[in-house]
Amino acid sequence: MKTKPILLAILLFAACRKDNSSGENSTLNYARLNVSVSLCDRQGSTFCDPFSDSLEAVPGARVFLFEDKIFQEDGAPFVFDGTTNGQGQLTFTTLEKNEYWITVQLPSPDERRQKDYVKTPLHTTNYFPIVFEKQ
Repeated sequence: MKTKPILLAILLFAACRKDNSSGENSTLNYARLNVSVSLCDRQGSTFCDPFSDSLEAVPGARVFLFEDKIFQEDGAPFVFDGTTNGQGQLTFTTLEKNEYWITVQLPSPDERRQKDYVKTPLHTTNYFPIVFEKQ
């Protein structure tokens, strides 16, 4: 009766397999958000171009992401935060929501803030420049 051990092995293997019959993907493909913070000197221009070569990167700026505008207005609770690097950039890599409200605060002694809104659909990389006018 060699069929019994083979049959038993097949049944044991089938019982031990992980069942993922729900159809859900077991790994999320998050959205990424690349934030760049910079200063510009308008020098007579009517606006600051966020893609200009004359921008000055702002290291040390604080960036906060909120799931709702009311939380942004209150300043808490934020779901993600970070500080820009030496090139004035910060990347959030595990964003699950389709939208966030963002607040950027310049480092001391300036500490000015800008508030905005950004869409972050899953499976995307988004670039979000924040430009402050030099004072």
